[in-house]
Amino acid sequence: MNLTDHNARLPRLKLNDPMEPRELMNEISARSGLVPADVVGVIYELGANLLNCCRYARPLRLEGIGLFAPTVRLDGTIHIRFKPDKGLLKELNLSNNLKKHITHRQNLGKSLEELGEDRDA
Repeated sequence: MNLTDHNARLPRLKLNDPMEPRELMNEISARSGLVPADVVGVIYELGANLLNCCRYARPLRLEGIGLFAPTVRLDGTIHIRFKPDKGLLKELNLSNNLKKHITHRQNLGKSLEELGEDRDA
């Protein structure tokens, strides 16, 4: 079985539309009691501080979210690596909400060899 056949059978998340900034602002405002304008200000400042940290090769750790670290590729372009917080991943994996969005759920936990055997059977 070639790699394309394997990839077509791998479990994947079927993603919904991304949350837009206004929706995020309203969610945070409703949960925190902050006025929407303050939430927008904090979000923009967070982005500005992330950029500033990266300009000085300084990773930024956000508790409960993760670590953002600048990296350099062979061609010299700069990228930002994101490493999620362990607690965030743990909570996400304990949640059952995402399971309904997984395609090819029956193949979860199988090796590439097992995927090939299933197709040949």
